[in-house]
Amino acid sequence: APRPPREKVDVDPAAVGQAASDFLTGLVSAFGTTGKVSVSREEDEIEVRVDGTELGLLVGPGGNTLMAIQDLTRVASQRRLGDQDTRLRVDIAGYRERRKQALGRFAQKVAEEVVATGQARRLEPMNSADRKIVHDTLIEVAGVSTRSEGEDPKRRVVVEPDYLGLGTPGPHPYTAMGPTGTSVLDAIRAASAFDDERRDIYHQLLQAEKMAALGQTVSGVAH
Repeated sequence: APRPPREKVDVDPAAVGQAASDFLTGLVSAFGTTGKVSVSREEDEIEVRVDGTELGLLVGPGGNTLMAIQDLTRVASQRRLGDQDTRLRVDIAGYRERRKQALGRFAQKVAEEVVATGQARRLEPMNSADRKIVHDTLIEVAGVSTRSEGEDPKRRVVVEPDYLGLGTPGPHPYTAMGPTGTSVLDAIRAASAFDDERRDIYHQLLQAEKMAALGQTVSGVAH
């Protein structure tokens, strides 16, 4: 028989943070190293940080050990106290911020390649936190869109061309003809001799014009 839903109880977020801190303090001590555990809270967001030396093994390759420790910490604090309202995150040795910056730079580089080649890129499988960093980094980047595919633990981000942010397959819109039979690219080409900025835009779109001439579409390239 299915379990009945757990009765919701009101839990003080400070108690959740303290339980998480106690668990991680004991974990660091049992690991045989030293580290300072601190808790910060903003509304229903709780972050527990462990700072110290020789903590690399607690982070693990790609942060996998850190994610496992975070799951255990949630069990020892949120689940034990019956908390269903707060969002608890664990960081060790500043790994998350370094990872965020590195992934952000990587995502930007991938986006540039996708725009330049018109070809989608399927990234290596990532955990949900890393996928969110990639999505958030590229959400405002012109010319690309992102989506996730697959199932955990092999779920990954796909970065695809997204011309003019339309998000729909089809020939490149810059080749569309106006009432006089002039395409957007033709108009930019005509104006490029008078405006450096438009000249730069024209050069950036040359690759798109070549793709359209070959009859390629966003969907065709992606597959």
